[in-house]
Amino acid sequence: MKLTTGNAMQDADVRLPVSPQAGFSLAALLAVLVAVLLFGLLMLTPQPARAADMTINEHARTGLPLHGAHSRVSCDRCHANNLFQGTPNQCEACHVAGSPTGASFKPANHVPTQDRCDSCHNDNLWAGARFKHQGVFPGSCQTCHNGSMASGKPARHVVTGASCDSCHRTVSWTPASFNHSNVTAGSCASCHNGSTAAGKPANHVVTTQSCDVCHRTNAWLPAGFSHNGVLPGTCVSCHNGSTAEGKPASHLPTNQSCDVCHRTTAWVPATFSHSSVTPGTCNSCHNGSQATGRGPNHFVTTRSCDVCHRTTAWTPTLTYSHSSPYYKAHRSSVICTDCHTTNNEVIAWKFGAYAPDCAGCHAGDFKAGEHKKVDTPKILYTVGELKNCSGSCHEYTDGTFTQIRRSRSGEHHATDGDF
Repeated sequence: MKLTTGNAMQDADVRLPVSPQAGFSLAALLAVLVAVLLFGLLMLTPQPARAADMTINEHARTGLPLHGAHSRVSCDRCHANNLFQGTPNQCEACHVAGSPTGASFKPANHVPTQDRCDSCHNDNLWAGARFKHQGVFPGSCQTCHNGSMASGKPARHVVTGASCDSCHRTVSWTPASFNHSNVTAGSCASCHNGSTAAGKPANHVVTTQSCDVCHRTNAWLPAGFSHNGVLPGTCVSCHNGSTAEGKPASHLPTNQSCDVCHRTTAWVPATFSHSSVTPGTCNSCHNGSQATGRGPNHFVTTRSCDVCHRTTAWTPTLTYSHSSPYYKAHRSSVICTDCHTTNNEVIAWKFGAYAPDCAGCHAGDFKAGEHKKVDTPKILYTVGELKNCSGSCHEYTDGTFTQIRRSRSGEHHATDGDF
């Protein structure tokens, strides 16, 4: 005989106690039928699900999915006395002192908060909680960040009464942006002393002025030094090449203070004062390396610059002054290169035999036919006799040269338009 159950197929051979030679007992037959029915009912009854299967697959229907540590505890830790309905699904209901579950709860030194546990903690691990500052009132940081509930201001912290969030962000302590708006001007050194905050280094310019005279609160550099309190003539006390930039090796040789030529706003352009320069010593500086010197096309001369040039500007130059005692002022149409053909101050006499008279230069211009000495017989002057063109030029009556027929003196002058 075969029986089929609702959920499973089971084959059962039921042998009836019937003898072919004898009839069977009604009581025995009933006993067999009852046994078969009981077996079938047993097979039709669903088997209870395992606790582990319920925890993993079906617990989410209760409104509290099991994750992390909750998935590893036994059911009876939360469902005491096999009570399932009415079990709370919020952290605070179980994680509280005196809970029948015996779950861990908020300690006395916990950060004061009314937020739910899962706002910061996860159900896998208490440690490593991430606090959310959205509900924290600005300026109230120190109610938690007091060094006991949460990390607070260290002993070496900048001295300030401002709230933490004036400088720090909730995502990280550093970097911090200090707000100097409430700092009293001139009090920088009370914090910037080298220990509380970065201070004046050993190689700093020697000064007793407050940091904020030169430095800005948004950055140390660049700094704008104020020379208002610096005494005139004391530049080298700082501008010595070590404390501050000083006079370079190629600098114009001088013992004057920096501020005689330089300004405090910039090194260049500099205005040199020649007031204490000894006349005739220009080329000690104006040599082309230390200062602008004589150019390659300059008039060849040994004279000092200040004979022709002024200290206010190179050009225009003064009128050139001839130093030779034999020089005569010439007409205005004569230019320098008419005589100084080699661009040299010193020139050779063109006709040296007649130097230093006019004929020394103008012998080639002499015309004997126009310079009659005696009319009959006709005798003419030589250039040697009239080498001083502006001298006497007499005409005589005869060859004895004793009686003057006509006198002429000062016939020619260097400033004449033409001889």
